[in-house]
Amino acid sequence: MAKRLVGKFEEGPFVLGAGPSGLAIAWELEQRGYDPVLISQDIGGVNGSWQDGDFMFDYGGHVYTTTDKEVVAIMKACDGNLIENRQAFYDARKRIPFPVQDHVNLSPPVDISNPKNLAEYIRSVLGEDFYYKFMRRFNERVWTVPPECMDFDWTAGRIKRPDESDKRWGMNASFWHAPGQDIIAHMFNRLKRTHFIKGRISGIDEAGTLYLASGDFEQIKTSLLDAKFDTIGLFKSRYMTAMENDVLLFGLGFDHKLDIEPFHWLYPGLQYEAHRVTLISRYHEAMAPYNYDSLLVEIPLPSLMNTQPKRLVDFFTKAPEEALSATTGIRIDKAPIATSYRLVRGYPIPFCGHRHFMHETKEYAFIMRNAYLAGRWGSHTYMNLQHILADAKIVVDVSEERSSTQDYSWGNHYYPEKKV
Repeated sequence: MAKRLVGKFEEGPFVLGAGPSGLAIAWELEQRGYDPVLISQDIGGVNGSWQDGDFMFDYGGHVYTTTDKEVVAIMKACDGNLIENRQAFYDARKRIPFPVQDHVNLSPPVDISNPKNLAEYIRSVLGEDFYYKFMRRFNERVWTVPPECMDFDWTAGRIKRPDESDKRWGMNASFWHAPGQDIIAHMFNRLKRTHFIKGRISGIDEAGTLYLASGDFEQIKTSLLDAKFDTIGLFKSRYMTAMENDVLLFGLGFDHKLDIEPFHWLYPGLQYEAHRVTLISRYHEAMAPYNYDSLLVEIPLPSLMNTQPKRLVDFFTKAPEEALSATTGIRIDKAPIATSYRLVRGYPIPFCGHRHFMHETKEYAFIMRNAYLAGRWGSHTYMNLQHILADAKIVVDVSEERSSTQDYSWGNHYYPEKKV
């Protein structure tokens, strides 16, 4: 007989997924007097760390803004490091400071008053020449789809023409870092009234019953009156054009300091497969032993592409020095003493028209299941930690009003002038 929950758990509200978004929503519900039920197969989702001997490597976010008070409070609670001057470069050989557009000659912007996609938006800001020589290939490598297939309303000022009097990183000139596992542990441990159920949710029926593919229960009976907060993409099948990618991460640990010019982030040249390399040992003392160095290499891949990861894993496992040079342009003289990898969920890709599809999906989820979509994967929206914390407040506000008529998202909250 299928197991089911009885008693206090039936009262909800239910939070589906225990990544940063799910943990932030559970916290927000607790602050408002609720006793939420958190359901997930693990704690952390696509954010956390893995250990390889004496080395630690982060997956998910590992750079956090200094401008959000809640983010700063979390970083301080996790004994995070405040790094004052970000060193980020494009190309291992030329070392062009990032953002690249601040350090090259730009052609005039193209007059496109109503861009239809990310490609037209970039051309209208940075010009034709820079788009075709750099930005098109760069963005396609990061997102694994051409910019012509992507919307642009998520950019929120990320892509901009430089101000000649102020060429710097802006809010990311300084940043916080704390090990991913410490951030997740803090966000989980501060929950005092939340009930945690271990299980992987596989579906939900018309009566509101949640079905679990594995874990403590086979199904969880909820009523349509119980609010459900979906941070895992349970309703993704409603918008079949949704796209996302994966990221193959390689962690390399060395028993010495690398003989390379220091950096925080390095974006390899367009001829390389890696999107980004992080000298992560310089971020926090917990990441590597004293006087040792470690690199984190990120290679985005289209989802469900099975042959590429195996080729790269074999390359890094058998010949890590050659693999590092071939995928990033970084040359080392001595092999790492530790090599490990993770294939993780990467980014929700803001495909053209995705906001329209998501709005319809939010309406459907609310009307048919009393569910609210949140976070990167529930609402299929690119978010950093500060956006996730704001999103948690917004989605709980909407649930208390029992409404889905507004397009609730952190993007509309911060940039209400943007229309879809």
